[in-house]
Amino acid sequence: MWSPHQYRAEAKKKGLGDDTIATAIEQIEAVESGEPKLPAILSLNHLATRAKVPYQFLRSVVQRSKIDTYRKFSIRKRSGGRRFIHVPSPSLSHVQKWLNKYILQICSRSQLQLCVCTRRIHFFMCEQALRGAMTH
Repeated sequence: MWSPHQYRAEAKKKGLGDDTIATAIEQIEAVESGEPKLPAILSLNHLATRAKVPYQFLRSVVQRSKIDTYRKFSIRKRSGGRRFIHVPSPSLSHVQKWLNKYILQICSRSQLQLCVCTRRIHFFMCEQALRGAMTH
């Protein structure tokens, strides 16, 4: 269970301003008190912490750096041609499974297709991204 008091104390230690802290607390409470109950994710670093993966790894994925996030290979199809397989790295697979478990499985398809905007909170998942995430 999250504590706004503890969050405020930790944020002060990190030198964040009162307005920033108040906005973050307001956003967390808006997300966590809504229906369905979802975890608040305020930043990429916050996602990395919650999913227990290194922040730099997620940063490189978002920036599409030269790291190999997918292992790629092909297999022959019976009907001829090749089928291309892309297997996510263990860290990326872990994040995908975390997002699937704590967000995608909790929300209905129609909720994920909408843009939910609560002040500065923006979450949008289009159907194509939903299909891709659900397969992992």
